[in-house]
Amino acid sequence: MPLFARLLVAYFALPLLLSIPLVLLVLFSAPAPRGCVPVAEGGEVSGARIPAEYAGLVNDAATIHEVSAPWLAGMLQAESAWNPRAVSSAGAQGLGQLMPGTAQRLGVSDPFDPAQNIDASARYLKEQYDRFGSWELALAAYNAGPGAVVRYGGIPPFAETRAYVPQIKTLAEQFGADDDSAVVVCIEGMAAAAAPVIVGETACPVGRPHHFTDTWGAPRSGGRAHKGVDMFAEIGVPLYAYRSGTVRVSSSRLGGIGLWITTDSGDSYYYAHLSDYAEGIKTGSRVQAGDVVGYNGNTGNARYTPPHLHWEAHPGEGPAVNPTPYAIAACPPD
Repeated sequence: MPLFARLLVAYFALPLLLSIPLVLLVLFSAPAPRGCVPVAEGGEVSGARIPAEYAGLVNDAATIHEVSAPWLAGMLQAESAWNPRAVSSAGAQGLGQLMPGTAQRLGVSDPFDPAQNIDASARYLKEQYDRFGSWELALAAYNAGPGAVVRYGGIPPFAETRAYVPQIKTLAEQFGADDDSAVVVCIEGMAAAAAPVIVGETACPVGRPHHFTDTWGAPRSGGRAHKGVDMFAEIGVPLYAYRSGTVRVSSSRLGGIGLWITTDSGDSYYYAHLSDYAEGIKTGSRVQAGDVVGYNGNTGNARYTPPHLHWEAHPGEGPAVNPTPYAIAACPPD
């Protein structure tokens, strides 16, 4: 090849070669996209970390029911310490400590059969996630029962359940893959959160999947009463302007990252515990109903609770009123 041709090739090829490390750095160090959450360390479990005879059953059940294998393994460890014949004082049975009625509903003919029990435990965990929209709340429901999660509007104030959720997370880290790479899972249905739910001139404040219950007036620390509705969803789920108006950003010790949206008619809506504001959102920003204003989180005094939006309604810029009826009207079931 003539010298000129070789120089020409080098001229165009050198920038490309130099850019490869930068491309790799972006690909492998970029943060998880919104709506995708790191659920555990490692995607599978191995026989080197849990009893070898159960590793394949755990990985298969996790794949079928779309749950994290390390989280499932951690749950089974906590429930039975891998004793397939375990029976609790309450009558829960097998590796996943399924109650007889639950096992029967899930089609389990022999709760002491590891394959049936592990599969049903994974399925039941996923059912709780589908109901509550949060893996933390799903674990709490698995431990204390879904009724308790509904009754308390979050993780119940039971010492066992409060310890159970972080215990599973710790065990999941131990059971993760050897490369310790965080597995980023885009939960099915999270993509739908990119499109707001519009009802008339209002939009549901929280993207799907989410859940909420009426806890207006419930006691809070310091003798306070709850003046909003807590809308639970995975961290990073988009939050939307309920109505068109003007934004005022607000941060505080209790509310963490927050904002107000005030309509032209003087009605105001308060958003608290955000993980971040949406791009371009600042005091004075004009937004339309359904515009993304921030992302779900647990900042402020919500740092020890599952991610949620504390949402308030103040008609005419007056005192807060129960916003649950507004949320119900703006957030119809899927």
